[in-house]
Amino acid sequence: MIVDVSVSSSDFLEEAEMIVDVSVSSLDFLEEAEMIVDVSVSSSDFLEEAEMIVDVSVSSSDFLEEAEMIVDVSVSSSDFLEDAEMIVDVSVSSSDFLKDAEMIVDVSVRSSDFLKEAESIVDVSVSSSDFLDKGMNTRTHTRGVYFPLLIEYDIVLSSSVVMTKNARGNWKNWYEFLFSSIGCVVGLGNIWRFPYVCYKNGGGAFMIPYFIFLFILGIPVMFTELSYSQWSNLGPGRVWICCPLFRGIGFGMICLTGIVSIYYNVILAWALYYLVNSFYPTIPWSTCTNDYNTEHCYTRIQQTYWNMSINTTVLSPIVNALNITRKTATEEFWENKVLEITDGIGTPGVIRWQLVLCLLAAWGIAFLCLIKGIETSGKVVYVAATVPYVFLTILLIRGLLFDGATEGLLYFVTPRWEQLWKFSTWGDAAVQIFYSAGLGWGGVATLASYNNFHNNTQRDVIILLVLDGLTSFFAGCVIFVTLGFMAKQSGVHIDDVVEQGPGIAFMVYPEALASLPLPQLWSVLFFLTLFTVGLDSQMVHIQTMTGAVFDNFPRANKKKTVVTFIVCLSGFILGLTCLTQGGIYVLQLMDWYVASVSIMILVFMEMFVLSWIYGINRLGKDFEMMTGKSLGILWKIGIGLTTPFALLFVWIFSLVQHSPVTYGDQTYPKWSIGIGWMIALISLVPIPVGMVYTLMKEKGNIFERLRHSVKPLPSWRPANDDDHNDNAELEKLNYVSEKETFA
Repeated sequence: MIVDVSVSSSDFLEEAEMIVDVSVSSLDFLEEAEMIVDVSVSSSDFLEEAEMIVDVSVSSSDFLEEAEMIVDVSVSSSDFLEDAEMIVDVSVSSSDFLKDAEMIVDVSVRSSDFLKEAESIVDVSVSSSDFLDKGMNTRTHTRGVYFPLLIEYDIVLSSSVVMTKNARGNWKNWYEFLFSSIGCVVGLGNIWRFPYVCYKNGGGAFMIPYFIFLFILGIPVMFTELSYSQWSNLGPGRVWICCPLFRGIGFGMICLTGIVSIYYNVILAWALYYLVNSFYPTIPWSTCTNDYNTEHCYTRIQQTYWNMSINTTVLSPIVNALNITRKTATEEFWENKVLEITDGIGTPGVIRWQLVLCLLAAWGIAFLCLIKGIETSGKVVYVAATVPYVFLTILLIRGLLFDGATEGLLYFVTPRWEQLWKFSTWGDAAVQIFYSAGLGWGGVATLASYNNFHNNTQRDVIILLVLDGLTSFFAGCVIFVTLGFMAKQSGVHIDDVVEQGPGIAFMVYPEALASLPLPQLWSVLFFLTLFTVGLDSQMVHIQTMTGAVFDNFPRANKKKTVVTFIVCLSGFILGLTCLTQGGIYVLQLMDWYVASVSIMILVFMEMFVLSWIYGINRLGKDFEMMTGKSLGILWKIGIGLTTPFALLFVWIFSLVQHSPVTYGDQTYPKWSIGIGWMIALISLVPIPVGMVYTLMKEKGNIFERLRHSVKPLPSWRPANDDDHNDNAELEKLNYVSEKETFA
């Protein structure tokens, strides 16, 4: 046994049964050693017949022959590693041959001409490889590295490697991607969130910044996210190998998606609860005769006018009220039956078991839709993405026949110019773009990572965002014609019809449904539609989280069902916090801080890094590689200049005018506001943590570490292997000077 030996020149260390932690400058022979552990060698010609070589670092080695086991070998130059029965964790800079190895595990190779006849090659990281031939069971190969020959590869499993299309999955056709993206872009953000944000910000005034930001923020951000994920076939959890220093942005997006998915499915649970109640012979929100109704309940068909102002007579054959707040049947059903709402977040109350069952059903259905990944979700989206338009059209036509519909529509399209002077209006408009289009969450990026390499992302962006904007406008029309009717019947201004907040859709849509012939039928169809719309978006959220797991822990691809189940179960358990009697206050708190604070920072960081550090020219060349078209100057200006600075401007001024969270007239205690900021930070903390982690892994002084950490990793390569047979052309197209920024 030779332990911890430092040798400058040694010709022979023969027949040693065990050599541990040896540092050798010049070593010609280490022959017949049964075990060599943690050997650092500068020059070695032969390491022959070693039964086990563990943790060997070699600068120059011509032969490592007939070793039965070589573990954790680091080699700078090696011509032959032949006849090794097992080679584990080998790092090789230049290797011509790794032949006849029965098992090669965790091999990192920079230049390798041949890795032939290996029965099992596991977790191999290769920068340049001409051949990986005849591998009977090659379980991983490097992500992004292209191979002229990939023969008989059965399984691909690695976070640091490119997987074959069969392992990670791909869309069968462009329409599956399109409809899945429509489901992500057009969802509850349009039908549920847009109406109450628009109502909060003065109706028509909100539409101006909304459509401005749709073009100057939405289009550049979505194009960038679609392009770099499609180019690499990587989701947000792994795609930041293009600039490792900022890998935390991707994990921040995944955290953001996880938080949003928690309360997103709570909204689906509400929709299911309404769906079940739609089967009653008399719809419960259409009458005031239920056990949860109060003496202040009224229906708009029965009451023609009321006013709660002091010293104002209530003109009604039924009610004369003074200083009494009246509530409609739909409002009381929402607050007293669905939520059983308490007086604030400090009074959580008990868990609503009926909503728990609905939430369990929502997560269970999402799990079943994703049990086989995109193979099943790609089929569901055809229905989920198209049916909503049918029912929104029906509701709009019916709503236009209401008395007061015109006033409501005019309120929606007529700007209140004073609202435009509030930066909170512009901030809400920017956030709504990101929320409804799924930007900054990693959702559309995840979907694009399953795309065909040559798909035209410019076309997709225009289609999706135009459709997103039109759907928001369409849903807004449905809401506001109904609000106009409700205001007319109540004798109040539209501003005062219902309480502002996330429940507005569950008070306004049911009001319209109750006025239709056969209200049970239309209610069932509408809430089923609302559920499918939300389900479509929720499936994307889950795919974003599970995709991050599969990208970073590749062996989990064998356990897709288990991973999906764990994600869904975790979301269900965390969602219970929103199902208490005070749960609506928790949901409002999460939406207020996560949507308005975290998302804008993440998107700003994303656009700044990709356009100024990764390089707008490099991004343009990546796009040209995919589509054969050059990226125009207007696109470059939008991505590199307009979008980052517009985001920074809006975010700063919205923070200046930031107001604490409220729910209607309810203010939140300071401790809950602190919790809100902590929730917002959950998706931002990964950024500095990722930077520290990356810099600690690099070598050299701080400037050298920074310089290396912003360069793409060797595994950052195009997803399409077949079309890039010329390595020189690849280098020409994809690698520009590390000093390149925006030009």
